[in-house]
Amino acid sequence: MVTVKKKSEAQLFLEELERIDALVECKLIERLQWKELALNITANMGGEVVQSSGSQSKMAEAVNHAIDMENEVLLAVNKLIAKKKEVTQLIEQVDNATWYKILHERYVQHIELSDIADNFGKSYDWVKSTHGRAIQCVQRMRSGL
Repeated sequence: MVTVKKKSEAQLFLEELERIDALVECKLIERLQWKELALNITANMGGEVVQSSGSQSKMAEAVNHAIDMENEVLLAVNKLIAKKKEVTQLIEQVDNATWYKILHERYVQHIELSDIADNFGKSYDWVKSTHGRAIQCVQRMRSGL
């Protein structure tokens, strides 16, 4: 049986940045899809004599969705900027340079621990252990201890 270690509040806080980053990326893709759909409907209408408002209403609907997605992207980007600022301000308080670098690479740059180990020229176990100590430091800072 595999034991799953429960993540600390600090780790969940830091991981939220990656989730918001993924949200922004997905919203950008959705926005692009709606814009392309609106453009395709417009292109298909070009040169045709439109006898009903069906194509025009489909185009208007696609354009409205594209505009809505634009607003959603802006909201998500603002949330990402705020979260990134919050995370970086927190980890910048870590006074151990190695811990800071591991935290920054993992949570701001979204680099996997195995790749961080390669960057440091260290073993995965070393990075995992050092990361754990850095997380404990962040947990203590968040708890005000």
